[in-house]
Amino acid sequence: MKNLKIVHLSDNDISGGSAFYANRIHNFLKDYKNIKSEMHVLYKKSNDESIIKFKFKENLNIWKNFYFFFLSKRNKYSFYNYGKYVINNILQVSNILKNDTNAIIIYNNSNFISPNIFNFFHKKNISIFLYLTDMEMITGGCHYNFECNNYQNSCYNCPAFKFLFKRMAEKNLSEKKLSFYNINLTFLVPNTQIKKNLENSAIFNKVKHKIIDFKLSLDLNKYSPEENEKKSKRIFSFRSSLNPRKGQGYLLKSLDYLKRIRPDFIKLIHFNILGDSSIIDFLNEKKISFKFFEKVNNEKKLINFYRQSDFFINQSVQDVGPTMVPEALSCGIPIISFNNGMATDLIENDLNGYLVKNRSSEDLAHAINQCINLDEKKLKLLKSQSRTTALNHLDLSKAIKNVIDQIN
Repeated sequence: MKNLKIVHLSDNDISGGSAFYANRIHNFLKDYKNIKSEMHVLYKKSNDESIIKFKFKENLNIWKNFYFFFLSKRNKYSFYNYGKYVINNILQVSNILKNDTNAIIIYNNSNFISPNIFNFFHKKNISIFLYLTDMEMITGGCHYNFECNNYQNSCYNCPAFKFLFKRMAEKNLSEKKLSFYNINLTFLVPNTQIKKNLENSAIFNKVKHKIIDFKLSLDLNKYSPEENEKKSKRIFSFRSSLNPRKGQGYLLKSLDYLKRIRPDFIKLIHFNILGDSSIIDFLNEKKISFKFFEKVNNEKKLINFYRQSDFFINQSVQDVGPTMVPEALSCGIPIISFNNGMATDLIENDLNGYLVKNRSSEDLAHAINQCINLDEKKLKLLKSQSRTTALNHLDLSKAIKNVIDQIN
């Protein structure tokens, strides 16, 4: 295999699921034979000397606050692209273009790299990969579409905005289509649903564009199961978040419902929680046992967080991953999840977890109750099969090989 230089472009290096995953792939490739890996970011949060920070003039936060006022429905669509791209000049990427770069992987792009810059990459015969860790790259600016399918046409009359800025999404999507439609692009897709979203989007050109299945895979030598002693309570882990698409309201209602149908459940359950502290008052009021992990800032701590669990609850109602689903499976932890994201492709009832087909707090409660009732033998089997799922579908070395083959 010939020597290759692969450049990763991300808003930042470790803050947020998409950025952390970009960093993970970059570090994996640094040890890969015949590969030189570089990562360029706007905001550098780590001390990693291999990560290069773009030089740019900071946009004033006043614009973000100004636009936020005009967003609808508590910004459930996560609309953050106001068309003011920070990297909008060829001189800002000249060091990437002139250093024999073979491929560029872009992970998240709200207000980051102007679509016009992609044409410069294309003219230099650089392979361009867009990793769809959300939907922003194929919409007019929304990270998630919920019920809206405007991105399939023009994003006219965007429901994410009210009043004056309803045509901002239309303008953004038009600019993307103009830049993307007639250049060669390869899309990396983590699940079946976003592949369908991509194929139906206005920017997709089935002649010029390729699609590679690239689940949010991991270095499975790092993520592995660990035998735990039998516990007095069944331990469920989850991520706490007030973001509407993260579905925390469903989990709260499911626990209320569970208390009605099985009052003794609080003696049988314990939660391990990552994320924000928004759920803590509720759990204290209900006298439900929990441990809140305020900050997990490295992979060893993250892996240990999963290993302490019996199940991971993914209560998201719309998600590409989340990355916590493959992370938990790789540690041999079964998943309880609504029917979306990677869970739809990976989770099979009674094999490696429980897929809640209806977006219902009562159905979620019944799934949790079923997991409380499992005997140790059945739980051990579910954990073993969860790890097998990871081995079959989430091996980062196999996923990376597909990308390298495409470059070559």
